[in-house]
Amino acid sequence: RPYDETVVTYQQTGKFIDAYFTSLYWSLLVVIGNSVEPTNRVEYAFSMLVTLVGMLVFAVIIGSSSSLITSLDSEGEARLEQMNAINQYMAFRGVPNWLQNRVRGYYEYLWHSGQAQHHKKAFDELPPMLQMQLSLCLKRQMIENCSVFKNLSASSIVAIMHRLEETIAIPSEVIILQGSIGDKMFFITNGVVKVTLHKAEIGETIDLAEMNRGDAFGEMGVLSDNSVRTCNIIAKTFCELNVLGKLDVDDIRMECEDVNENLQLILEQRMEADEARKRNSGENGSGSDSGSEGEWSGSYSSSYDSQDEEYNVHHEEVDG
Repeated sequence: RPYDETVVTYQQTGKFIDAYFTSLYWSLLVVIGNSVEPTNRVEYAFSMLVTLVGMLVFAVIIGSSSSLITSLDSEGEARLEQMNAINQYMAFRGVPNWLQNRVRGYYEYLWHSGQAQHHKKAFDELPPMLQMQLSLCLKRQMIENCSVFKNLSASSIVAIMHRLEETIAIPSEVIILQGSIGDKMFFITNGVVKVTLHKAEIGETIDLAEMNRGDAFGEMGVLSDNSVRTCNIIAKTFCELNVLGKLDVDDIRMECEDVNENLQLILEQRMEADEARKRNSGENGSGSDSGSEGEWSGSYSSSYDSQDEEYNVHHEEVDG
């Protein structure tokens, strides 16, 4: 029966129940759509029951799918929860926007590089032996590539590895400040740092070189007491660093004879090179212009080589 005749018939009955059924039915069709046109009260009731059941099943399926997707993205959920908490805290405390951006950038990097607490917990259940083997696999080559730790025994490598502390430097962070007293050395696990020197006589800071993954710097800070840093080391990108302190190196030298002999030999060689540089500077100092860029370049390169051998090994272009 055509739709308009059906409506007229129900209206003509004058019964409220018929008008209600008709209105309810067509309101459901607005939601899901249907081309069936019931002709009596029973058909209306049956059509509405089937429609409601269909809507319920549809809702259950969609809800289950959403729960499944959410559970599969548990990492994203944990990340979102942490970032929301950080944003709320900084907003409540009135932290400046520029600082908020740096804080958010740091945590974003942790999640992107797999170093957030959510990832680290994945290895908590590893037995100590497996944890040591994993650390050795990740750090052994890095230690052996450093000139001051070459040709060491396996036990000495393990002793150094156990004392390394991981840290992350954010872009533009000053890792080593020129003129400060050094008591640490650094291994670059990932990222790029730049070497700069502030030349007081001309009031300028000059970029000298860059170092990246696998390089080490600042070793004179652990080889001798009260070692003065001769340059600035600044993070150019997010940098993952392993740090070794002088007190830890002193303990290792007492425990491992080969480490002590190796470091003592390197220290003597660098002190001799430094003395030679000073003698050469004294001989060539008369009548020279202290502001000469060429003289500064040669003098600084020799000084840097005497304190940080990696600069000479990895960045020979600076000596030019």
